Amino acid sequence: MRVHTASTKPDLFGTMPLSTMLKELFMTTIGHIEALERRHQELDRKIQSEMQNSRVNDLMVASLKRKKLEVKDELYKLQSPAKQ
Repeated sequence: MRVHTASTKPDLFGTMPLSTMLKELFMTTIGHIEALERRHQELDRKIQSEMQNSRVNDLMVASLKRKKLEVKDELYKLQSPAKQ
């Protein structure tokens, strides 16, 4: 019978320690949130620009607002604690 010590025990998720995996997951999530925040700001600028146009394209503005709301919803999901 083979006995596993802390250094030889196989990791359920491969060879990476769980703490490293959690850190990488956290950093990936932070990066995703930052990208979504940039996208939200970009959409806001586009909406403002379109609204200042003398020939406002209502369909374009509505589409941009819908995309902005989708990004906001995704941000909310990522930033809110998990509900159990």
